[in-house]
Amino acid sequence: MALQGGQVPGIGQSVRAWAMPWNGEDQVTQAFDEWKAVDADIRAYLLLSARWTQLAYATTWSESEREFSASFDPDRDDTEGHVDLFHRKVLGLWQDDYLWMLRSGALRDAVTAYEVYTEQSLSELMSRYVVTDGNGEKWRFAAKVHPGQLSPQWPTLRQIHKAIGIEIESGPVRYVRSLRHLLAHQRGRLRTEEQREAYAGEADQADWLIGEAYVGGDVPLSTERILAMMDDLAAAVRAADAVVWQHTWGRKGFPASLQDLAKKSKSPLDLTSVRA
Repeated sequence: MALQGGQVPGIGQSVRAWAMPWNGEDQVTQAFDEWKAVDADIRAYLLLSARWTQLAYATTWSESEREFSASFDPDRDDTEGHVDLFHRKVLGLWQDDYLWMLRSGALRDAVTAYEVYTEQSLSELMSRYVVTDGNGEKWRFAAKVHPGQLSPQWPTLRQIHKAIGIEIESGPVRYVRSLRHLLAHQRGRLRTEEQREAYAGEADQADWLIGEAYVGGDVPLSTERILAMMDDLAAAVRAADAVVWQHTWGRKGFPASLQDLAKKSKSPLDLTSVRA
C-alpha cells in the first residue's frame, strides 16, 4: 500500500531474532554473495574471451596467408590478397572491433550487476522485518516500483541507501554508470567535444587496437580499464554491504531512519502486505 498522510505503523518484532549470518560463515549478505559470483563470471568471461579471440584471429590470419600462398599466381593475384581472404573468413569483423564489443558488453553487464545488488540488498534487509498497523495487520517495507516497471528507479534506490548511511553513487561509480549509458544508448560514439574530454582517459595510444578518443569515434576501451572500473564497483559493493549486513543479519536492527523516510510526502518506500 502507498503511505499516506505521514502515518507510518510502528516496527513490530523482527521476522527472525538475531541469528548467525545467512550462510553461517561470512558477514556478508546473500545479495553480496550473488553479486560476487556474477562479478567473477564477468571477469572470467572478459579475460578468457579476449585470450581466445586473439588466438582465433591469429590462427585465421595464418590460415589465410597459407591458403593464399598455396594458390598465388604473381601474374594474376594481388600480393595482398591474403588480406581479402582473411576479411571474408572473419565476416568483416576485425579483431579491434570484436574486442571493443566484448569489452563494452562486459562493462554494461558489470554495471547491471551492481545495480541489481543495490536493489537486492535492500530487499533482503527489509524482508527481515514486519510493521504492524492500528488494525493489527502486518506489512513490510519495500522500495517503491513505479507502474509499468519491474524494479525501483535508481534515484529511489539511492535515496533509501542514503537514509541508512550508504552512498551508492560515489564519483567512480558515477563515471562508470555514465560510460555504461554512453555504451548502451549511443553505442559508445563520442558526439561532442565534452564527451571526448570526459572519456579521453580511456585512450591508449600505445595500443593501436584501442587508439585515442576523438569526436565521431567510439570511446576507447581496454581490458585493463574495464577491470579497473569493475574494481571501483566492487569497492562500492563492499562498503555498502558492511552497513547493510549489520541491519540485516547483525545486531543493529531495523534502521529507524527508514521510518522517517517513509513519512515523507514523496517517499521512496511502500508497504506490502504480509499474508499468512
